[in-house]
Amino acid sequence: MWKKSIFTGFLMIFFFALVPNQMQAEVAYDQTFKAEELPVGILLQWSTLNEVDNKSFVIEKSEDGKEFSVLGTKASAGDGAGKQDYRFLDVNARGKTLYYRLKQVDTDDTFEYTETVSIGKKTPNNFDVLQMSNVASSDNFSVTLDVYENGMLSYELKDWKSNVHYSGERIVIEGMNSVDVDISDFHAGIYKLVLRVGEEEDVVTIRKTATEMDKPNVASLKKDQGN
Repeated sequence: MWKKSIFTGFLMIFFFALVPNQMQAEVAYDQTFKAEELPVGILLQWSTLNEVDNKSFVIEKSEDGKEFSVLGTKASAGDGAGKQDYRFLDVNARGKTLYYRLKQVDTDDTFEYTETVSIGKKTPNNFDVLQMSNVASSDNFSVTLDVYENGMLSYELKDWKSNVHYSGERIVIEGMNSVDVDISDFHAGIYKLVLRVGEEEDVVTIRKTATEMDKPNVASLKKDQGN
């Protein structure tokens, strides 16, 4: 019995040595994972030269370099040799310094991480315009902002020649803030609402529509033309 068990063990070792491991995944990178700041957010890029049994890339993000959360997922381009370029844009890039890493997931759900990359932001991201009322209005216009930290909001209403018709300031707090502008007394035309928090600026275009009082009296015009 003892000799038979030894023989069986050697036979199994010999068998597994001859049979290749078909589930061994591999990803060969051509361009390592990197981050680049753009006016619209942080562009994340990486490239591969060869992928075997690769399922996906999970993009993770952190604001302190310790606690990471899932930002998004990119599916594998498929097995085979040949360069594959991947890109992911983080449009919600808050914080002065941000940290990113890739979680490369195999088809059997095993995974490994790339090195963490960090980027110090030069472009401020203090607020986003979430929603607004109809941009064509004869009386009032409102816009809702998502503000990322307490601060001061300044705003100006300009015509197409950049003449300022209305301006103001108000304190904004972290979270949702609404700004209402009364345009009922302005002439019909195109206006720009300029919003600023800190060094960040955003512009919303408004079209003031004509009211009944602004419209010409057709009967009077015909009568004048008849004279």
